[in-house]
Amino acid sequence: MRPFCIQSDEIIYRISYAQDTAPQSAQYRAALVSRFIGLSGQIPLISHWPPALRDLADGLTFDWAPAEPHHNIISNAGKRATLIYLGDEPRDSDVAAVGNKVRQSLVGKPTVDRCCVVFRRNGQLKTWSHPDSTRFDRPQSDSPTSITGA
Repeated sequence: MRPFCIQSDEIIYRISYAQDTAPQSAQYRAALVSRFIGLSGQIPLISHWPPALRDLADGLTFDWAPAEPHHNIISNAGKRATLIYLGDEPRDSDVAAVGNKVRQSLVGKPTVDRCCVVFRRNGQLKTWSHPDSTRFDRPQSDSPTSITGA
């Protein structure tokens, strides 16, 4: 039963639990809050949102509701979305892996396309959305209901 025991030196790396006074834990929380504050001022400046999230260019608010646990932002138009920030210079494979995992949690929900991974590359904020996301700027060539037969 050792895996079920909490060790005396175990550090809890969660922002929602602040009773842990270990210096590493306090530093982690401070760095996380600092990154969020810095990023929260830059997210609204993104001008290249994926097509399904273009309404975010008109403004957004960080928001979480128990009824919508997978969403953390809401556009000024009242549409919920999921935003994941992966930090500076993540590998492309990590961006895709995280995006795929989050999309899987949203399959079957009307907001499946309202998910975006944000990261910094060469000092610039970049966005990634799943390749299967609905695209209003690209015709879907393999549609089973296509009247062109393409």
